[in-house]
Amino acid sequence: MRNLFALSVLSLCAVFAGCHGSHHGGGDPGKLWLTDVVIDEDNVVTATVHLPEYHYGLLYLDGSTTATAIVIADGEIVLGEFELGDYSLCLELFLSPDGAALLSDPRRRFPLFADHTGEQECCDFSVYPYDGEPDPDPTPDPDPTPDPEAPSLSCSVNSDGAVLITLHNIDVSVSVSRSSTGEEPVLIDELDVDEFGGSLDGVVIVDLGLEAGVYTFTIEGEDVSLSCDDLVILDDEDNNDDDNDDRVRYLICHNGHGLLLPKHAAQYHLDNHAEDSFGSCDN
Repeated sequence: MRNLFALSVLSLCAVFAGCHGSHHGGGDPGKLWLTDVVIDEDNVVTATVHLPEYHYGLLYLDGSTTATAIVIADGEIVLGEFELGDYSLCLELFLSPDGAALLSDPRRRFPLFADHTGEQECCDFSVYPYDGEPDPDPTPDPDPTPDPEAPSLSCSVNSDGAVLITLHNIDVSVSVSRSSTGEEPVLIDELDVDEFGGSLDGVVIVDLGLEAGVYTFTIEGEDVSLSCDDLVILDDEDNNDDDNDDRVRYLICHNGHGLLLPKHAAQYHLDNHAEDSFGSCDN
């Protein structure tokens, strides 16, 4: 069974002044790479990144060792909806394999660009209640009746590589199946709602022993059809028939922390950092 490890990066203390994001944007002209953080009226945070030539970056929040995103091109990165509070977002840079090849080319007498590997740039921002247009009719309806919670389904992969399928607010008996691209669905289980007290709420099914790839899990019952996708990831250099499959990530140990990277980035680390190795840092 392959282990799934969180995409982790080395947490370094940021020494840069924060750029203060807001509901109307927070660009800081002093920033070179992490140039703006914007929060919309739904508290969805978007970061604007301009990478130096021949580099990629890792974004992470509040000094966490778990990266929020891998950035391989300039543009806006949507980080999702945030709770109210103060945050710090940092971008850490790494030299790409193409950049490493150019800098090491003995035919070039002078470097065309600088290597910014390990350098960070950070933005501080706050998410606060949106101060938009006032509600023209702020008086609530008398004794409003809350809408019943809709049935839903969620999937996740735990640290042992097992897929957890969790059912919520389902009041009918259902079947649960799994499928992958080009394959017929495989029945995982059939659940009788009466066995769970009349509601499949918080019931969890665990699917084990899957090869790397994307899987779709579907539940079907009377007036209910829901599905979700999840990804099982390789954690070593074996069993990859398609080196260009961008769904596949490789686990390496870098500076005492695990990194899950695309193959070209993982190979660059192994070729250029003598202390890096494939697999978990616990090995």
